[in-house]
Amino acid sequence: MVTQPRQQERRARRRLSALAATLLTAALVTAAAPASASGPEIPGGFASWEALFDAQQVRTDAVEAIRAAADAAGDTGYSVGEADPTAPAVVLRWKGTPAPATAAAITAQRSRIPITVVPATYNAAELDAAAAKVARGTGDALYAVVPKVDGSGLTVEFNPGRTSTEIAASARTMAGMPVTVAGEESPTGPVLLSRQNDTTPYKGGARTNACTTGFGVSVPGSSRMLYAAHCGVSGQTVYDAAGDAMGALTDRNQATDIATIAVSTSGHVWDGGPQSTYFKGVKAAAPALVGNFICTSGSRSGAVCGGKINAVGVYNGSIGPLARFLNTNSAPMIGQGDSGGPAFATRSDGGVTAQGVISSGWSSYQTSTCAGETGRTCYRGGHIIDVKQILSRIGGTIRTG
Repeated sequence: MVTQPRQQERRARRRLSALAATLLTAALVTAAAPASASGPEIPGGFASWEALFDAQQVRTDAVEAIRAAADAAGDTGYSVGEADPTAPAVVLRWKGTPAPATAAAITAQRSRIPITVVPATYNAAELDAAAAKVARGTGDALYAVVPKVDGSGLTVEFNPGRTSTEIAASARTMAGMPVTVAGEESPTGPVLLSRQNDTTPYKGGARTNACTTGFGVSVPGSSRMLYAAHCGVSGQTVYDAAGDAMGALTDRNQATDIATIAVSTSGHVWDGGPQSTYFKGVKAAAPALVGNFICTSGSRSGAVCGGKINAVGVYNGSIGPLARFLNTNSAPMIGQGDSGGPAFATRSDGGVTAQGVISSGWSSYQTSTCAGETGRTCYRGGHIIDVKQILSRIGGTIRTG
């Protein structure tokens, strides 16, 4: 015979077991259920995460099919593939022109989804090799080396307390391609190209790590940028103001202060002040003659007109022959950091005629103020290297635009 207290205990146990079973069932149902409307919003307006991932897989498959066709054809142009299911199209970053077999594969995949092919500076193999070299060559200084999604180079991220200009410079040298240190790029959005942030093909009058670019020229088999010899040593990598590697300093002749940078150039020069975002086309080249008026366009001073050439065949110390000029407006024209920059005459067609490359200031006409950036030594007059003389010595022709 069961007593009343024991019957109550059994009934309580049965109620607890039933409640536990109910809670477990509810938990299993909740775990198996898809995200509800009140959960995280699904990107791109997809009805479910499954629908989003299905669309993503279609795009991923397309990229893989194109890469397979390229590999079979020996086409090494693939750089980066972007298979974002919320974007209007798959984006393929490609170095060079896709081979016929690759192009056929792209066309075939376009029958399924939109595909956009965008030029890239480096292919995937080049980016990977450069990233590995930098990562292994900088010890424990770097937290990460990240290939840029647009295929234009690398970004390096430093471990706490390890950032240094020396390590950054070493990374750029090892990479042999543009390297950005995390945090150098503006967090406020895209920056217009300017003298202070030029990119390939480079224009004259842009800032480098030491001086200013001159005029784009063509020599047999390559593109070069005119520069001043005292701005570096032969073979040294020249960097633009953003820290991107431009190319090696070549054709260096210290006696004439002539040099070039081996880099892709355009037939244009920056005009306006140091922060200018506009430029003019170079239409021709002419010698610097006594009595000529010129404008100079240094990256620190900006474009300044009013200089008048009063002597040619000048030797500034052991460097020459040079053309000497003096600003008729009694105002500063050039200063430190402007060396290598263009000297030109403006034209009625809106372009310029190249006449020389800035070499040095004229010490007798040092000024207490500067055009453009302050805190430098600046001059009312100076010396330029005749552009026709430069072209003759390097066997080049001026690039026009």
